[in-house]
Amino acid sequence: MVVLFDDWAKIELRVGLIESVEDVMGKDKLYKFSVDFGSEGKRTILAGLKPYYSKEDLLNKKTVFVFNLASRMLAGFESQG
Repeated sequence: MVVLFDDWAKIELRVGLIESVEDVMGKDKLYKFSVDFGSEGKRTILAGLKPYYSKEDLLNKKTVFVFNLASRMLAGFESQG
């Protein structure tokens, strides 16, 4: 798949502070995060990072997220990034 520059330019990256990290019951790869984007508010984001990072590695870290990624349902939760 080729991504054209015009499509890539639409991606909005933002730094957010991971305020909480929770396991998702029955999912061995997913974490559920509460992420604070400052004046933009807080969002719930699910990510398949459990095989790579512990909760302690992620908690209270500032991380780059795709801010304008369309929301979708994952494991019964709405992921907003």
